[in-house]
Amino acid sequence: MRFRDLTILGSGTIVPQPGHGCSGYLIRGSDAPLLLDCGPGVLYRLSEVGFSAAEIRTLLITHFHLDHVSDLAALLNSRWLQSAADDRVLELIGPAGLQAHLDWLAARMDSWFADFAFRVCEGATETCTAGGIAVASCRTGHTDESICYRLTDEAGTVVFYSGDTDYNEELVPLAEGADIAVIECSMPNEMKTPGHLTPELAAKIARLARVKTLVLTHFYREASGVDVLAQAGSLFDGRIIVARDLMRIPFGDPVLD
Repeated sequence: MRFRDLTILGSGTIVPQPGHGCSGYLIRGSDAPLLLDCGPGVLYRLSEVGFSAAEIRTLLITHFHLDHVSDLAALLNSRWLQSAADDRVLELIGPAGLQAHLDWLAARMDSWFADFAFRVCEGATETCTAGGIAVASCRTGHTDESICYRLTDEAGTVVFYSGDTDYNEELVPLAEGADIAVIECSMPNEMKTPGHLTPELAAKIARLARVKTLVLTHFYREASGVDVLAQAGSLFDGRIIVARDLMRIPFGDPVLD
């Protein structure tokens, strides 16, 4: 598979605000699309960009906070309803505890859940291949199990996704040279919150990792009205994009709405 573009399905948090839904990122390519995180509202955002749950063959989860995972059961149910005649094997990649989370869901869902066959890859150090993409991960420290991802397509194009994280230089090798680095930026510089990054700290990771394009995302309301682009630009002189929902970022091309 070769990456074509990244679509921002949700660039905010569990606190509602216009234009910034909960975490979800769609990577489209020459094969079936990949979905990164699946917070509330992501299922409907998929439909807005012309995709159905049935088309998702690979889903990567960073951690189990509601704004990153609560649409998982809804996506699976929708996928089941739309793909009764299709192969229902779904590749699920996530942190330690992913299989236990699926077992927890299975115990609370109707019988349709038993129709699914999953290929589960979990853990912070395991490297696996999904949909022709090499997937590597490491812990971020946001929660005990939280991980970030490095995705590499067959042409060597790299996407780095931080998930939720505080400043952690262990992320730098995983982000090294990324064509697009999607890094959380929850609060402005002057309102640093434990467990999350500011524009300046996101930019510091991007600079150390020498990424080509930094995408700032996961904004709380406090970041609204703040020039997060300028705050990040003080430390990183590469391309910076401030994410908003339904933004499409082709690889090597201008941002499209």
